[in-house]
Amino acid sequence: MRALLRTCSRLGLTRTFALAGSNAGRHIHTGTHLHSMAFLSSPCTSLHLALVLLNIDGASDLAHPTLSHLWSNAAVRLCADGAANRLHDALDERSRNTMLPDLIRGDLDSLRDDVAEFYQRSGVVIEHEPDQDTHDFEKCLKWLQSRQTGGGGPASG
Repeated sequence: MRALLRTCSRLGLTRTFALAGSNAGRHIHTGTHLHSMAFLSSPCTSLHLALVLLNIDGASDLAHPTLSHLWSNAAVRLCADGAANRLHDALDERSRNTMLPDLIRGDLDSLRDDVAEFYQRSGVVIEHEPDQDTHDFEKCLKWLQSRQTGGGGPASG
């Protein structure tokens, strides 16, 4: 988690930051804000959450109710490259058509053609960022940083 906070700090992402998982129920201090992890189990009204799904090795339960809760409370939803495959494959057809990310971003080396075609047909923006010196997660954080500083993006209002 410290490495993740350092990455966010290096990118200038100093707004509210929270992690699910083993830190649920704890407080995280990012240097500018201190928030409870209570948003994991109750409706969010004051936080502007960005949900970034990552393509991780091993089993992940994308059908878990926590994902649905975070999804419905997130202001913006991103998939880092191959995470779009996992999201697509984990959902039934009805959920797949309603749980659409705002953006899929990365070097796109993991994104399957059939999944890319599905999301393109559904209006999801897919951004290719060829830089091989950063991880797809960092590419998503940079996109969020550009929105935070007024750079806009596919989901901007």
